[in-house]
Amino acid sequence: MAHLRGYNTHPSTVASFGLAALICSIMLLAELPGGNLLNLAVGAGFVAAVLAVTVLGNRSLYFGREVGLLAAWIVFSILPSFFAVDHWDAVFKLVTMLQVIVLVFCVQQVIVWQRSVSLLLMLYGIAVALAYGITFTELSLSDVADADVREGGERIASTLANQNKFGAACVMGLSLCLLSVSLNGSRWLTLFWAVLVPVLLFAAMNSGSRTALLGALVVLVGSVWAFRLWRGRVIARAIMATPLLVAVGVALMLFAQSNVLVSERIEQTFDTEGAIVTRVTEFLEFMVTGDTRAESGNSIDERTGMIKEGVSLLADNPFFGVGLDNFRHVSSAGTYSHSNPIEVSVSTGLLGLLLYYSIYAYIGWRALKLSKRSGGHALPRMALVALAGYSLMDLTHVSYYEKTSWLFLALLTATLEVFARALQQQAGAAAKRRRRRRRRHREGDSAQSDEDLADLDELGDVLGSPSAGDTDITRSGQPAS
Repeated sequence: MAHLRGYNTHPSTVASFGLAALICSIMLLAELPGGNLLNLAVGAGFVAAVLAVTVLGNRSLYFGREVGLLAAWIVFSILPSFFAVDHWDAVFKLVTMLQVIVLVFCVQQVIVWQRSVSLLLMLYGIAVALAYGITFTELSLSDVADADVREGGERIASTLANQNKFGAACVMGLSLCLLSVSLNGSRWLTLFWAVLVPVLLFAAMNSGSRTALLGALVVLVGSVWAFRLWRGRVIARAIMATPLLVAVGVALMLFAQSNVLVSERIEQTFDTEGAIVTRVTEFLEFMVTGDTRAESGNSIDERTGMIKEGVSLLADNPFFGVGLDNFRHVSSAGTYSHSNPIEVSVSTGLLGLLLYYSIYAYIGWRALKLSKRSGGHALPRMALVALAGYSLMDLTHVSYYEKTSWLFLALLTATLEVFARALQQQAGAAAKRRRRRRRRHREGDSAQSDEDLADLDELGDVLGSPSAGDTDITRSGQPAS
């Protein structure tokens, strides 16, 4: 398969820098005092840049079906919000969702315009890593942002002000980094990935979020399937890269030993009596025994109670729900439900729940379709894994209004569109070569050059029926040069 950067419209430097600023703003500034206004200003500047580039550059726009489904859900949610117990909270969330859909649309345009999307995908993970790095400084942004730092402060929330939200962002950053691997197999970037991925994994562990740990497990195990890491060629590459990975590991260990803050953080993370290990142990016990430890006020018991109450509220309001962000007002919990399916269903009813999750279903269906068309390329397979990890985290994490979540979905869906266009262009080019070959055959020219034979092999790749002796580069997950 050819590189994805040879097919597309010309990229916009201004819009690309605007997207980079937006990612960093959402990760680093949005939850800080006054940061929301600055984040809004950055977002408005980004949207203005995209609109200006579109008009002045006479660019075509991409209208994804996932955005249409999101728009339909937002329109549907207006009705129950009129009858909400707290109208102001419902209206505020509606305004937030309007901001979200505009940002999602603009982010998708910038990605579709790009010649190379790997760096922008990685930037999400880099921004999360920067947020995590700040926690090793004397500047305690978790405190500045009024984060709910419980259990001795061992759990990390950083600039996102919520440990579970930060943990989920780490997993989403990890997913996008692995997605970028499927786009760019550059050896120069291998060292960078070898550092960034462990940092994001350790940051997810430091968040103490059981949701994030489950999501990370799904992503890591799923990446074995996505990249077909059991193949001999991949194993051989891994063996060749072992010295580099060992060197990186030793460097990280030496750095951890030489830095007091890092070594203390590692000790806190793996302390058997610490909050993080305790939370993970209790969760494993719950998975095995079903015991929620109601007598100790365990958070698992609290969330189980929210789910049960949410199901009861849904039974009372099955069609349209109680309005956005009103679970906190109609339940005894006094806060959000800590489960996206429960929050969405209680807010907008069963119809709203089906409409909302049809977005996920469409993304998954498209990734499956692209996987089949490409002969099992790693990119759509990794997109499926990323979506699976994200969907699993949804069960114990409310994401429908989080900009970090929709930024992830916008990058994911736009990358799938980039991949689809590359396949379409290749199919068109292959069809032209096939017509040219037929014309030559009719003219009696049976001589075939080496280039023509290579064209036949590439045609087989595009059509999903590789010719005999073909190495099937598409299936390797690494784009050919």
